[in-house]
Amino acid sequence: MCRRATGSAFAVLCWVERQTVSWEAEAPALRRSSPLASRGFCPQCGTPLTLDYDGSSEIALHGGTFDEPNSLRPGYNYGAERRLDWVCAGTDLPNHVITERW
Repeated sequence: MCRRATGSAFAVLCWVERQTVSWEAEAPALRRSSPLASRGFCPQCGTPLTLDYDGSSEIALHGGTFDEPNSLRPGYNYGAERRLDWVCAGTDLPNHVITERW
């Protein structure tokens, strides 16, 4: 799902509690990306901003959209079972397997 949504080999997602997120300007536009989730994007330029699973207390924000993304450190690989063979980033991190199928 992330590869198709971002056009990249993987997405760097920062999971935060939904109630801690506020938008300084316009809230993201949303599109339904699967039966399980919606994705938010900038309505002006189309930049992917969020991954939002139905019923979750957390929302994922795309790490590359932060003003200082270098200060963010990944804690685990999400969806590691779908890692492309040639991707070698974060291989030392714990893996969280996605059990849902869409």
